[in-house]
Amino acid sequence: MKEAASKGYIHGFSICRNGPKLTHLFFADDCLLFCRASLTECEKIQELLGFYEEASGQMINKSKTTLFFSKNTDAQTMESIKMSLHVHAIQHYENYLGLPSFVGRGKKACFTQIKERIWAKMQGWKEKLLSQAGKEVMIKAVVQSIPTYSMSVFRLLVGLCKDIEAMIRKFWWGQGETKKIHWVKWSDLCSSKSVGGMGFRDLQNFNNALLAK
Repeated sequence: MKEAASKGYIHGFSICRNGPKLTHLFFADDCLLFCRASLTECEKIQELLGFYEEASGQMINKSKTTLFFSKNTDAQTMESIKMSLHVHAIQHYENYLGLPSFVGRGKKACFTQIKERIWAKMQGWKEKLLSQAGKEVMIKAVVQSIPTYSMSVFRLLVGLCKDIEAMIRKFWWGQGETKKIHWVKWSDLCSSKSVGGMGFRDLQNFNNALLAK
């Protein structure tokens, strides 16, 4: 792939203007190949894959292979490439390893699943059967661990952290049709060496610390 790119047979995807171009990425047992949406370059990649199959004895599973075209690609080019490679195309990759593959302007919608997972967990707990200590353990051990994986990759929105905090606060004081009394200020409840670590500011600080690493 590198030799083909250096000779100009294929052109990769540029991350930013004047930035390096990627021709391939490997992660676990997945492989992503990047090239221009032209029949010539796609046939060159198919030729390179043929060399790989002959050298390694492994075969490309085309039933698990998909094409993704940019919005600028015309329909005729798409059809010719699909017919040549005998691979179907998809509109977009929704999730990969539990995380959104593409995060556009609608960032809030991309991370809605985090709120849904937290809400589903809380709905399954019988809060009336839990003491305050039991609720604390559930919140710290389960609820706060749900967004941790996403926070290691993305910087979560402040609004999302506030929504998570609101759900935690509602669960802590009691859920129901009637509004329950909040006996202590939430800022005091989230102070250190207390029930702490349940405020959205703590979520943000933890998120920033993970990304800094």
